[in-house]
Amino acid sequence: MYIVYEDYTKLGYNAAPKEAFARFAAKAEAVVRKYTFDRITDADMHPEESADAEKRRIAEMNQRGLCELAELFYLQDQRVTGESGAAIKSFSNEGYSETLDTAEHDEATIQHKAVNIVLTYYTATQLYRGVL
Repeated sequence: MYIVYEDYTKLGYNAAPKEAFARFAAKAEAVVRKYTFDRITDADMHPEESADAEKRRIAEMNQRGLCELAELFYLQDQRVTGESGAAIKSFSNEGYSETLDTAEHDEATIQHKAVNIVLTYYTATQLYRGVL
């Protein structure tokens, strides 16, 4: 696995609890593998201490990308849904009222956010090498 819970918290992330982290980190890793055509290795994510500063900087950015994806997937999983399956934005009880937040949590929006995270935290070389 590219990242463990200790790395996640060390980088300042905390939305996903330890007991749920592995599931969402695995999903984040699958997304990264998909968009980088499986070119990122564990060695890329965790370079030796003697590696140059640029390699260490890119590795930290890649780790942060994984953390961002894991949090995105965790928070999407935690949303409260109504009978229609859409996320509930607000709710009232006496007259029963639900306001659904369809735009924020639909699959296309989550996919778009995931792609934006990958584009932000991974280099063009990692994403497009040999493809353009």
